Amino acid sequence: MTHASSRTRIAIPCLRTEIRGGNDERDMRAVGAKLGYHVDKKLLVLNPTDERPLTTILTALHDTPGAAIIVPNLQHIDGLDDAVRLVAEVITVDGENVLERAHTTVTHV
Repeated sequence: MTHASSRTRIAIPCLRTEIRGGNDERDMRAVGAKLGYHVDKKLLVLNPTDERPLTTILTALHDTPGAAIIVPNLQHIDGLDDAVRLVAEVITVDGENVLERAHTTVTHV
């Protein structure tokens, strides 16, 4: 288990196998480092035909508290980005964007 400290920001590289590009892994590591993240050595591979992608991502984030997810582009977590952002930042190689963790507000009635 890897823990993020206040000095080290960790990014977990994540991609879908069926839309993988030739340099995706290298590009995720380069952009993550450029943005000040330590990119985890493990590559989180999503294969929607074999597993539930959101469960896979959330399990990885649970195992690495405070980590972000880095993807080549949002297509790799298509439709899951809002759910992922409830618990972590999402970094995209395309555009070198950091999508901040969503803030939820609890309203008491």
